[in-house]
Order: sequence, then C-alpha cells, then structure tokens
Amino acid sequence: MRKYLITSVWAILVLHGCGSPHGDIPKTTFQTSYAWKPVTDIRADAVMVYGTGPDKGAAGSVEERITSWKEKGYRTDFMTGIAWGNYQDYFTGNWDGQLHWEDGQVEMQGDTIWHGRNVPYIVPSRNYLEYFKETQIKRIIDAGVDAIYLEEPEFWARSGYSDTFKKEWEDYYGIPWMPQDSSPEATYLSNKT
Repeated sequence: MRKYLITSVWAILVLHGCGSPHGDIPKTTFQTSYAWKPVTDIRADAVMVYGTGPDKGAAGSVEERITSWKEKGYRTDFMTGIAWGNYQDYFTGNWDGQLHWEDGQVEMQGDTIWHGRNVPYIVPSRNYLEYFKETQIKRIIDAGVDAIYLEEPEFWARSGYSDTFKKEWEDYYGIPWMPQDSSPEATYLSNKT
C-alpha cells in the first residue's frame, strides 16, 4: 500500500510540474469525491474530483461536482481507478448487452480476483478500454477538466491466467502464451505485459 501511495504522489507531483495548458503550475492539490463545500475548501491550487459514480454521501453527478469546484476558481482535475471501480454495467451486460466476466483477473487455479461485488480486478482488454473511454473518460473531458489521472493500474502477480490475458499476451508478443510459473522468462514477460 505504501508503495502505491508513494508512486501515486510522485506521479501527481511530476504531472502537475508539467503545468496546465493555461500556463499555471499548481503546487498543491487534493482529492475529493464531493462537491465544493466550505469545510473542504482548503485553498489548494487544484482539486482532483474522484470517480464518476455516486460515492457514499456525495451528492450530485460528477459533472455537477466538477462544476462546483470550477465555480470557486479551482483548477479541476479528475481521478478514478482503472483496474477496478463501479463498472458493474460492463460485466453484467448493461453497457453493450454482453457479459464480460472474461476480463476479470484470474489466478492459476481459475479463481477470479475480486475487488467487490460484481467487480473483479480487470484485465484491460481492448473492449474494456472502449467501455472505459466511452462511459468514463468522454464525459469527464466533456465536463472540462484540466487533467485526468488513472490511478491504481493494479495487476496482481498471482494473476495472468484468464483467457483475456492469454489473448492480450499473444497479440502483444506474437507468440503463444506461456504460464508465468513455467520459467523465469515467462514470469518476466507476464510482468512486462
């Protein structure tokens, strides 16, 4: 967990150091899934509005939450998880009429690695990325954010055995999939993919 936190903070600092299209270089930022309210207005240079879905106690759509911070003069960024999240509509077929359980990360014994109810940790297949762009990213861009941060691209070392992973492996390397436990080379290639 500490490694992920340090990596996330480092990425935020590096990306913010690049500046915005308006020439402003934010030095301080914070993350919230809530709309602006006086108690959370810490007068940072930027805010990262978290997630497109409703959060416990967070009122309003993500677009409304973004607008609330913009109206208070904040540079408004967006952050969400890409390896898991409230993406049940993708897996249960509500997005395109098809189930997509095959895109869950799977262990050697065939067990799916779950993040929560109806949400496995995700193998980022081309189809999932289309879903993500259409249902998450497009609406955030349309809402006028200044930057997008996709956090926690978690892929577990014990996974890499799903049919989707095998297909992505073969598309990437142009060779048949090798179980990561079969050799040091296979372990390296699985971790690199």
